[in-house]
Amino acid sequence: MIRLNNKIGAAILIAAIAADCMIPIANDIFMSPPRS
Repeated sequence: MIRLNNKIGAAILIAAIAADCMIPIANDIFMSPPRS
């Protein structure tokens, strides 16, 4: 149980870090195209 919970917690932590890294990148990609 403890090992399983640790794996799940690590997966959630990695997913959260990846989301924190990807959201600003996605915002830059989708928000920055110049419309002028």
